[in-house]
Formats: sequence, structure tokens, C-alpha cells
Amino acid sequence: MIQAYKVLHGGNDVDHRQWFELYGENQITRGQQGEYKLKTQRSRLELRGNFFSQRVVPKWNDLPEELRNCPNLEMFKTSIRTTKTPGGASL
Repeated sequence: MIQAYKVLHGGNDVDHRQWFELYGENQITRGQQGEYKLKTQRSRLELRGNFFSQRVVPKWNDLPEELRNCPNLEMFKTSIRTTKTPGGASL
């Protein structure tokens, strides 16, 4: 989750579009601006489902919006330790 945060928020020298597709990135949709919600990319190969960029999408989207939009990495790290997923398990 920390690596996904770094990629999406510019913490690495990596263009996030190489790894992820954001909802509303190519068009403006009401309520989606700045939410960092990811789209699942479809693939014909079963192997691709094991890639980092595919496995992290459902878990990332399950995070609360305020956690996905944390202003800095340290705040994200401390928040993610105390956050529980919708199923009740800790991250």
C-alpha cells in the first residue's frame, strides 16, 4: 500500500500512468476529482493478475477516501496502521 501511495502521489520518479489508471483521469466526472480511485485493467492473460499493479487495486479502493488522499507519506503510514478494512481486518 505504501508503494502504491508513493507511485500515485509522486513519491517515486515513476509516472503513475505506467502502472495504474485512475477513474476520471481522462474525463472530468462529478465527485471523482482527486479521489485516487483506481480502475481494474483487463487482461487476456491470467499471469497479469499476479502483477503488483493488479493485486493492489481492490485493496487500495477499499481504503477510506481520506486515507487515499493523505497529504504526506508519514501521515499515510500512521493512518494505515490503525485503519480496518470493511471486512473488519486490520491492514
